Amino acid sequence: ADTGLTDSFARISKTMNELAEYAPKKQKPAEVLEGSEFEALDRKVVNALSEKAELNGKRSAALMEIERVSKWGDFDPEELRRFKEKGLFIRFYQLGKKEYEEFLTHDEVDYIKLSSVDRLAAVAVLSDTEMPVQATEFQPPQRSLSELKQAVSNYEKGIEECSSFLTESSKYVGSYRAKLVKLQNEIEYSSAERTAEDEEGLSWISGYLPAEDFETFKKAAAE
Repeated sequence: ADTGLTDSFARISKTMNELAEYAPKKQKPAEVLEGSEFEALDRKVVNALSEKAELNGKRSAALMEIERVSKWGDFDPEELRRFKEKGLFIRFYQLGKKEYEEFLTHDEVDYIKLSSVDRLAAVAVLSDTEMPVQATEFQPPQRSLSELKQAVSNYEKGIEECSSFLTESSKYVGSYRAKLVKLQNEIEYSSAERTAEDEEGLSWISGYLPAEDFETFKKAAAE
């Protein structure tokens, strides 16, 4: 069978199954779309499924970042970047009790004591030098907490819009089934062409022929 046809069948089938998950329990099927109308719908459905998956990934990443950063309080990344441009470096660390006590003996280090994070001492070191004791450095976020929360809200809005479109488009699942039937017939027809056998000048083909192609096939066979 034609590889392109089988690949299309697999892709259309996958899209139909994903779209069917959005169909309400009681939904009146829409008219079957064919040709360019179906292709246009299919492109929109594929794009909506892809966009929703991408937005879900971004939302999850933003929520994880919020959880990581919120323990330290809000940051202004832009202000930290301005400090760095002026040669003022600020690095954030967590230290265990023993390490913190040892850290306090290093008078050469300028730092600001912060509220503890996860029951560990937290400090902001005012230099770009390495810590003299073992510590876990905290990487400031690229966006502030308020920006991250706004991003999550935007992602959720986009996800909701995609879901709404997919729910509305699920009434065309029948169009996907019709397309699969047509592709299946084309695959079988293609396979039949490849297995055509000749004997004493007589040719025959085993397989299935789409009804709408019968007249065209009949004329071709008579030539």
